[in-house]
Amino acid sequence: PDMNLRVWVDMNHDGQLDDIGETLLSVDHRSPSSYTGTISIPLTAMTGPTRLRVTAKMSNLGGHSLPTPCDFPADQLGYHGEMEDYDVTIVEATGINEVAPLISAVALQPNPATDATMLSFLLSRAGDAWVEVFDATGRRVAGPLPIGGQPGVRSLRIPCGEAGLVNGVYFVQLKAEGSTQVVKLLVDN
Repeated sequence: PDMNLRVWVDMNHDGQLDDIGETLLSVDHRSPSSYTGTISIPLTAMTGPTRLRVTAKMSNLGGHSLPTPCDFPADQLGYHGEMEDYDVTIVEATGINEVAPLISAVALQPNPATDATMLSFLLSRAGDAWVEVFDATGRRVAGPLPIGGQPGVRSLRIPCGEAGLVNGVYFVQLKAEGSTQVVKLLVDN
């Protein structure tokens, strides 16, 4: 079933998670796979030890109520999900500008692939980047292929089937300026 995801942070340290601005992530109807999101702590948040609560709960499409920080009122069908608390420490902003990574927004389409898949990513500034493909045993089966250059959306066609990869699980590794991003590729031809 699809899931509803929430992240709450007790910004004002009052022991509650339902104040305005304390819901930092609210995503509904996600398929039950991994999810990566970004939360931003506002400059007005109190510093020091703070509670962060995360939930993944079956969605309202199956008759469940939407997630609340304390499951109140209680879900009429039972919780059917997971809720976890974490202790985090919020510190003063340092004033140092964060340097954007050279590569971001990495995607493979289609995935699973039959004939070929297209690797696409965003190059934030001019620089060197390259791609390697590894099989499930860690053996490199393609690359390194240089794909750096001018900033913008970049893409690379990765052949599958007779021209390249056979059925199985592969890992496409994109490297740039000391950082690495890996995307799992399923080939079914």
